[in-house]
Amino acid sequence: MKKWMLMLALVAGATFAQAQRLGVKAGYTNGTWGGDLIESDEKKSNNGFHVGFVGEWNLSKQFFFQPHLLFNRKGVRVDHGDHMDNINVSSFDLPLNFVYKTKGAGAKFFAGTGPQLGFNVGARAVAKEENENEKLSIGSSSTDDLKPLDFGWNFLAGVELKNNLFFSANYSLGMANLNPANSLTARSNYFGVSIGYFFLNKKSTK
Repeated sequence: MKKWMLMLALVAGATFAQAQRLGVKAGYTNGTWGGDLIESDEKKSNNGFHVGFVGEWNLSKQFFFQPHLLFNRKGVRVDHGDHMDNINVSSFDLPLNFVYKTKGAGAKFFAGTGPQLGFNVGARAVAKEENENEKLSIGSSSTDDLKPLDFGWNFLAGVELKNNLFFSANYSLGMANLNPANSLTARSNYFGVSIGYFFLNKKSTK
């Protein structure tokens, strides 16, 4: 895990240092799990948050490449009837979005999509009614609770104002099975809403 985190830090640092625009964003995350590891009638959405950086490169006058690096708190809640378990997962997510923006000197609407890599760094199962707070193991062994690496596809839409402030909503569809045992599947899906600001604007090459 430490090797993966070091690699992520190096790649992200080099990538964002070369961005034509650099900004920050933060917001609300509403997560759940797909797959059959948890019965569908027991799954409930889990509230969380995200915060991080966004970079941008011009591909043309209206098309852009926007990678993000986000710390994300997500997961799922499991309704057992007599009590609720919160599975809280902490991850660093790297959405790689290709974005289209409308023309105009004022507010611009944008929409985009792209793959997303995820690196799970922590997870806990919390049952407040039972006064339990258990740390879950992350690894590739069948005895672990959660795989460290995730993969999915991200969808993004929003509006950017003339003053570099932007608002966005996204949905991440999990495609990787996070259950190390592989007999049953768990895929991390989440919806997010964000506010952000581009504070660095280098001269465009386009």
